[in-house]
Amino acid sequence: MTIRKNIRGGLYLALFFLCAAALQWHAGAFRAEFSSDPDEPAHYVTGLLFRDYVAAGFPGAPLQYARNYYLHYPKVAIGHWPPLFYLLQAAWTLIFTPSRISVMLFLAALTAAVGWFTWSILRARFSPGVSVGAVLILLSLPAFQEYSHDVMAEMLMALLVLLAVIAYGSYIDSGRWQAAAWFGIWSALALLTKGSGIQLAFIPPLTLAITGRWRLLRRFSFWLPAGIVLVLALPWYAYVPDAQHESVARFGGVAVEYSRFTESIALWGEFLGLIPSLAALAGVAVVIAAIRKRTIQGVWIALMAALLGAYTTRLFLGAFEARHLVVSLPLLLIFAAAGWDRIFDRDLLRRWRSGGTSRSVAAAVAAVAVAGLIGFNISRSHAKTHFGYAELAQELLAQHRFRSSVLLVCSDSTGEGMLISETAMHEQRPGHIILRASKMLASSDWMGYDYRPLFDDLEQQLRLVEAIPAGVIVIDDAGRNTPHGRLLYQGIISHPEKWQRVDLPAGNNRDESPAANILVYELRGQERMPAGKIKIPMRFKGYGDMGN
Repeated sequence: MTIRKNIRGGLYLALFFLCAAALQWHAGAFRAEFSSDPDEPAHYVTGLLFRDYVAAGFPGAPLQYARNYYLHYPKVAIGHWPPLFYLLQAAWTLIFTPSRISVMLFLAALTAAVGWFTWSILRARFSPGVSVGAVLILLSLPAFQEYSHDVMAEMLMALLVLLAVIAYGSYIDSGRWQAAAWFGIWSALALLTKGSGIQLAFIPPLTLAITGRWRLLRRFSFWLPAGIVLVLALPWYAYVPDAQHESVARFGGVAVEYSRFTESIALWGEFLGLIPSLAALAGVAVVIAAIRKRTIQGVWIALMAALLGAYTTRLFLGAFEARHLVVSLPLLLIFAAAGWDRIFDRDLLRRWRSGGTSRSVAAAVAAVAVAGLIGFNISRSHAKTHFGYAELAQELLAQHRFRSSVLLVCSDSTGEGMLISETAMHEQRPGHIILRASKMLASSDWMGYDYRPLFDDLEQQLRLVEAIPAGVIVIDDAGRNTPHGRLLYQGIISHPEKWQRVDLPAGNNRDESPAANILVYELRGQERMPAGKIKIPMRFKGYGDMGN
């Protein structure tokens, strides 16, 4: 019987993985650059840093290696974010490859794990149809799809939150210290993935408030998770430069965000859609009623506490962005399954059967409804935009005369990150030195605020660029719309005797997008000019200006 269960569980895991990969393909993720968010190329390049450091046999001091890596690929973000996501990404790409398809399949594996643990919670109480149907609906949600094909840490966070909920549910039922210890481990790992893992800290006190089991305060096991988190996660936030996350202060720090009393609920409803939202509300009502009767498993209490914890965290933490609520979607789909089971399997099915409708017909109707909802969700999902930077990077790398050139890319943060990540993906690292015009020709903080151009004289700016020398300049519409980019472009076109337009047809292999019209210019004779000493702005203590 155990073997049969393991086989069934393995088959469902494979099903969820194939579904996640198929939805990635449908969204164009195997072709498009890391372009959905400015953080996406930064996550990818930082994962490459970890991978290459291990692959090279741990050469020298880690910080020195990271600094040199940043000089080549200025999208390194370690320090601003904790290391767990990058460690896992590095492990995957060491076993497989750091290619786009490999990284997408890494995200598909994380997504499948989220689906499997969601199913494992549901299968203990509901029918296979309800359990699997809920997971397939979860995978099809547009917001959930987005973070299953973006190189972001949300899917790993969703997995760790689920594991923490399962562990604390076991602790509520058994009172065993081992379960409490696992909750502490999963919580610490969540904090070592993103600062938003602090939401898990609300589960123990909210569980006490929900159940009234205040006697747990006298147990060592109740406090054990806090000790584990302090030992494993606190050193990172206490001692690593910039680990306090600048955006916490930038977005208001710790304060009551009154607009979020209703905004978070509205966002959850938007992410879920109408029908799953109604089912989730019904499920919450069912669970609340069972809690009052004390006839419910601990995992449901932990689920309720986790959902309230996410809501409460966003009320008081300014940096808890809307996208961080995506982590809670598996919890909401579990409640939706409970509501669906209560409304359909019990009430409606009883009425249908009393009217002569067979269970098989009712199941078929339910399957059609679930399939229709999944199809509707997929139709609402957005494809990843392909900008042409992938082909452009490969074309530049293929040109022999550019093999030692310093590249200067002028775009917005995402565009600059696309060229950096695509170049790093396709060359032997560390290879080309890539400079960001937003850092070399302008000044701003890590988040892109307090922007100001460093030059107001066209010729002075161009002399700096030529002195490097930046042998190749890549500039797109987004770059030409910035003050420093506008000045740079005017300087290039006003000196055709120095700057020559390079026609790279592959750079036009892109979807329609606002950042189209990628132009490439080379400095005449640059292949014979050795790169001089380049001063890279590094303003942050310890790690420097690494990231966005």
